[in-house]
Amino acid sequence: MIKQLIYPLFLSICFHSLLIGGLSGELYDKTEILIQKKATPEINLAFAKISRTKKTTKVIKQIAKPTPPAALRTTRPLRKKVPSQPQVKRVVPQKAKSGVKQNAASDNYKKVLLSRLARFKKYPKIARRKRIEGDAILKVRINRFGEVLHSELAKSTGSKLLDRATNKILHQASPFPPIPEHLKSNEFEFYVPVKFKLT
Repeated sequence: MIKQLIYPLFLSICFHSLLIGGLSGELYDKTEILIQKKATPEINLAFAKISRTKKTTKVIKQIAKPTPPAALRTTRPLRKKVPSQPQVKRVVPQKAKSGVKQNAASDNYKKVLLSRLARFKKYPKIARRKRIEGDAILKVRINRFGEVLHSELAKSTGSKLLDRATNKILHQASPFPPIPEHLKSNEFEFYVPVKFKLT
């Protein structure tokens, strides 16, 4: 009677241990041999159920083999480096450069000539007393040594007194400073604005 109670209890413990995975296959085999020696029909039936459960568990374990989890990495798309455009230097033709330099040198030389003429400008006393005013433009061409080759009134003041005073300025200011060598010219022509205005 006691054996009949102990065997089902022991069988239940073995069943639960097998489900949890605590018993190895070797222990199960020993248990199976022990039960077969002293088993009753009821125990044999229960053990047959356990055996089927064990085989099913093995099949399930063989089918559902754990696969290692794939490493999930969020990779950003690589940005292609756009090559920076090289800075294009503006190449100025040699002729254009020389032309700019010539114009700047010409303007500077003209300022020197006008400054010299302004020092010899005098308002005629008679024209001042009569309150005569006028503007004149004098056209002058000089050689490379600063000597006057040609001069004329491109614009008259409308007064003979003031026109003569304009020509007199030119004669007193000449000769002018020679033409600079970097201008590379034998002659230089320029216009001289002359204003006679009472203040």
